[in-house]
Amino acid sequence: MVGRGFTLFLISVFLLSCSESLASPTRNDSGDWIRIPNKFGALVWTHRSTLKAQLKLRSAAVSPEQIFFVFYRADRNFTFQLNEPLDKLLKSNVFDASNPTRIIIHGWQNNWSSPVNEVIRKGYLEQKDYNVIVVDWSYWAESWSYFEAYNSLPGVGGIVAQLIDKLMMQLDQVYLIGHSLGAHVAGIAGKLVKSSKIETIVGLDPAGPLFSISSSDNRIDISDAKSVVVIHTNGGFLGFYEPLGTVDFYPNGGISQPGCGMDFTGMCSHSRAWELFGASLWEPDWNRVAWRMGSVLEIPSHPSGAVSMDSAKLGGDPLLVPSTKGMFYIETYGDSPFFGKKRL
Repeated sequence: MVGRGFTLFLISVFLLSCSESLASPTRNDSGDWIRIPNKFGALVWTHRSTLKAQLKLRSAAVSPEQIFFVFYRADRNFTFQLNEPLDKLLKSNVFDASNPTRIIIHGWQNNWSSPVNEVIRKGYLEQKDYNVIVVDWSYWAESWSYFEAYNSLPGVGGIVAQLIDKLMMQLDQVYLIGHSLGAHVAGIAGKLVKSSKIETIVGLDPAGPLFSISSSDNRIDISDAKSVVVIHTNGGFLGFYEPLGTVDFYPNGGISQPGCGMDFTGMCSHSRAWELFGASLWEPDWNRVAWRMGSVLEIPSHPSGAVSMDSAKLGGDPLLVPSTKGMFYIETYGDSPFFGKKRL
């Protein structure tokens, strides 16, 4: 039997290693080792030679049969695949191309019924008559291997782009909203749409591991839509820390979030991005004011001040963002509804 003292020692070592890994955001892992999420969401160090081998294990060829699109209008829904006749969807009377369309894309270890989709979908459908489309790429996303999910992103993004072109929507009424790896799917889709440029892409704490600020081909980028709005909540760990969009929001500094306690894996803070966006659909503009900051380096060290009086509104719909790019800071609370005056 393991002694109590030895058990406490192991626990102490574990807590020390966790706290060390969360001490400060690593913007770009360098050298021979890089941190990759395991199946529990914790970041583990992986040698680059192993990484290269695993990325080649399986082809990233993604077929339409592996992607489902769930269309919602009010209390109706309809499941559609890209290889099905378009008439099947149009006869369902669930999709109306004249209405604004919001496309939600989940992240790793999620599917069409995950909370990120449920919360944002309900937020939209209970406001007004939107077309809401949930992209179910769980065939790849629910793989225990982060590498497999990462490898599938170009294929999934390409199929989402094909759907948008096939539906011939007015793209000035289309938003793509993606969380974690789903944010990068949205960016890739924005790159590949042929008909015209998508109005807005919203990246909810875009995934950080395996992505680089120096290469934008496989990730969300400022050029992927007319407006690219990014909300950073676990930057430098599970999420991307550097600014990626037209407007980048850094709630509470963008690294860790209030109410998440000892968030060793970062999953609580990583999920807060979609929680904040979902909550923002119900909040008045004045509760969501964020203040412009001068640079990423100033955000953690200036928690209560803004560099200028310029402001933007985090979330909501339609998105009210400045015409010029910038980074914005906002303080939120640790539980729902997150915004507004402090509750007694």
